[in-house]
Amino acid sequence: MQNHNTKSNKMKKLFLILFSILVFLPVMASADVPSSKIIIYREPSFQGSLVSFNVFINDTLCAKLKNNSYYEYDCVPGSYVVSIDNNSNASIYLKVEEGRDYYLRFGLVMGLWITTPELILVDSTFGERSLKRSDMKQIETISASYVAPKSRIGVHLGGGGGFKQVLKIPIVSNNGRESTSTLSFGGGFAIGAEYGRELTKYFDLAIGLDYQVSSLTPTVEDITFNFSRGVVSATPSVTIPIGKQGDMSLKIGPGLDVYFGNKLKIADKDGAMDYMRDTWHYQSTLGYHAKAVFEIRLSDIFSGNFALRFYNVDYKFDKADGIYFPYNPGKLYAPSGAGIDLTIGIFYHF
Repeated sequence: MQNHNTKSNKMKKLFLILFSILVFLPVMASADVPSSKIIIYREPSFQGSLVSFNVFINDTLCAKLKNNSYYEYDCVPGSYVVSIDNNSNASIYLKVEEGRDYYLRFGLVMGLWITTPELILVDSTFGERSLKRSDMKQIETISASYVAPKSRIGVHLGGGGGFKQVLKIPIVSNNGRESTSTLSFGGGFAIGAEYGRELTKYFDLAIGLDYQVSSLTPTVEDITFNFSRGVVSATPSVTIPIGKQGDMSLKIGPGLDVYFGNKLKIADKDGAMDYMRDTWHYQSTLGYHAKAVFEIRLSDIFSGNFALRFYNVDYKFDKADGIYFPYNPGKLYAPSGAGIDLTIGIFYHF
């Protein structure tokens, strides 16, 4: 009889254990199943439309929010801090409850000098309508193995001025006022292309190909002098990240230049003076420069930059197409092409 009671008690205990497992197992399993959502959305706007912003949740980079897009973060109940670019001034603390969705509207606030991001918690009904009304694109979560592109290619244009004036022409305006038109072998309008490679986080190498032309300033009514040249340049530089996420950077470095196709074209505008038409060729030569570039990443694959470039080069006369030669050996025979340029560029990263 005692053995029977012992077996009965064991069966009861086993039954209670199995019953507890069946009852509490679904509860335990569901505890880690996301039942809530945090939705961060950005409505379409021209302001800052080319720039993507990093979305951090509890200090983890989750997505890059683009113009007219939204990001959904599935989560379990708990405490969360959502921020843009890990900026404490653009962050919101949320106490997430089970089964609730939280909508955060992203916006940009115009300041005196800069534009800053902001997050605003909005009503879920209003948030749902905003997503449907703007037909926003959903952004995927950034993979932990995501690696930003290291190479880039792009174009830039700009201009500058030369440090030395190699030609001076006195001019008289219609009202009899006298002035001087000058020509420098540095500066002028510039346009070019560039390939760059981020070798490390703090070291970069760029190869450029540019065309530049400088003219008489101010222009002269009857005659033109245009000095054009091509430039191949190589610039190793040190990269200084700016900001917490490194979406902006300053690149500084020296470099070498090869100048080719150097020509000074002389012509009268109305064609009346054939003796004033000539092209003087200058030898290909080497130069050097120092360059500072401010770069901002507009998205994962595009960036823009402003570049300031100081350079020095000395040319030497080679030959003339006509019968005329430089009449001033000190300046036009061996002119200096030193100058400073400011350019703006757009780049594709791959």
